[in-house]
Amino acid sequence: MKYTYTAKAGPADVRQGTIEAEDVKSAFERVCRLGFVPMDIHPQADPPASRRVPATPLPGRSRRLRARDRIVFLRQLHGMIDADVPLLYSLQLVASQTKNPAFREIVEQMAREVSDGASLSLALAKHPGIFPNYLVAMVRSGEMSGQLKTVLGRLSQFAQQQQEIAEKIQGSLIYPAIVLSMGTLTVFVLLTFVVPRLAAMFAEMGQNLPLATQVLIAVSGLLSKVWWILAAAGILFAGRLKSVYATAAGKEKIDSFLLTLPFWGKFLINRELERLTRTLGILLSSGVDMATALASAQEVVGNAAIRTQMRIASQEVAAGGSLAGALRARSYIASDLAGIVQVGEETGRLEVALQKLAENLEQDSGQMVKTATTLIEPVLILAIGLIIGFMVIALLLPIFDMNFISA
Repeated sequence: MKYTYTAKAGPADVRQGTIEAEDVKSAFERVCRLGFVPMDIHPQADPPASRRVPATPLPGRSRRLRARDRIVFLRQLHGMIDADVPLLYSLQLVASQTKNPAFREIVEQMAREVSDGASLSLALAKHPGIFPNYLVAMVRSGEMSGQLKTVLGRLSQFAQQQQEIAEKIQGSLIYPAIVLSMGTLTVFVLLTFVVPRLAAMFAEMGQNLPLATQVLIAVSGLLSKVWWILAAAGILFAGRLKSVYATAAGKEKIDSFLLTLPFWGKFLINRELERLTRTLGILLSSGVDMATALASAQEVVGNAAIRTQMRIASQEVAAGGSLAGALRARSYIASDLAGIVQVGEETGRLEVALQKLAENLEQDSGQMVKTATTLIEPVLILAIGLIIGFMVIALLLPIFDMNFISA
């Protein structure tokens, strides 16, 4: 079968031609044996790449670069490198299989950079918003040690793991969120639409109302008049909070406050430390030096207060201190966790200790989520049931009184 190829014979020397081969992979290998760097290979029946219309990113959701896109990219790239497919051809194949137009354009750009002689880590580093520094550092280490295949496998597994944990937590909170939303909506509708109409009917009848009904009507009247003020205040407060959180100082203050909250603070610390220790363990096991690993691993920490503490710890380690000692001095890290790290340092198996620590923290976080959702669901249902029950009884009491008087 004939294939048309576009390849580079030098930095500014682009060649085009046709070649006989059994499949695309064989055609790629034959072009390489000619001394060229393939840029595009396709069956001769297909239109040449120069005539193809470039993919245009679609508006809306398809333009967003989701975490799932990066996971699929790492998994596909690892699968092809593991099958001994050349890097450039692997990137071209991954680009052709990528469904998100915006992400496909990025992969195609990386393929062009690799065809121009750039390394994969350098191509990834040009997209810091998608590929964080710890990922780039691991890929660079894999390239230098000749273990790129292994490193990509670890990165793919790590990204998939983090996505599964996040989805598990989000899934656990869906039901409580639905119950809370529906309950709040029901109470709002009753107070703003149902109660005022019944209150007008009771007023026309001139009937003495029970205390519970009077309280309910008073609350309903107040809410009917000021609900828009409350809504505007809520929007203004949310906007102000968002603007404060957008600043570095404001984000650190708010994140510090969140860590002091009962239960939620401990959960946040566990999640952040789990990501940090797992990333640090993978970096160290991939051959990245401690200073670079610590600096890169900080990027997976979302809480600004913990990230600041880890930046100080990184500086202490770079100055010659031990990782365990630096962690033990941090207020958000328990002494038993620092003890596990110390054992890993003393035995020379720090990366194994960090991975084990990450697994323990993951289990603790999962158990905390399970416990919280188990408690929240009945509490929410009971609270909403009591509120709606009170409202229903308060509305029925005058009706019961009327029936009693009639009887």
